[in-house]
Amino acid sequence: MISLKTSLPEEPRHSSSTRCRRNKLRNKLGETYRIGFNATQNNFYSDRNKAGKNNFADNFAARPHTAPRLSNNRILKMRLLFDVASVELYADDGQTALTEIFFPTEDFNNFEIYAEGGAVQFVQFQMWKLKSIWR
Repeated sequence: MISLKTSLPEEPRHSSSTRCRRNKLRNKLGETYRIGFNATQNNFYSDRNKAGKNNFADNFAARPHTAPRLSNNRILKMRLLFDVASVELYADDGQTALTEIFFPTEDFNNFEIYAEGGAVQFVQFQMWKLKSIWR
């Protein structure tokens, strides 16, 4: 589980630059899954287009899924729970939630946090490994 808080810039949302906070899972085969926040569009997104097997349905990974950010607070809170083939996003203390499933050919073994279109100021970052209920 990953819990992070970032400080959003005070500039208006209609800025011409796209300011994104991205989290990416990756495996040795080059498959990737991305989830994050787009400040220009004021929404969270989940992109499973390159996250492994997706050819079993035409629209399974055709486009990223999005969910609006409801909070106006400059502190963006994201709690991410990753499993082998799924992710749960709870943002701003549960005001926005997003669930996604994906089918990587091989387990994801790399996690990245990065920004596009500007710097990110972390207020808090925590990571925990959750124990399996099956073992």
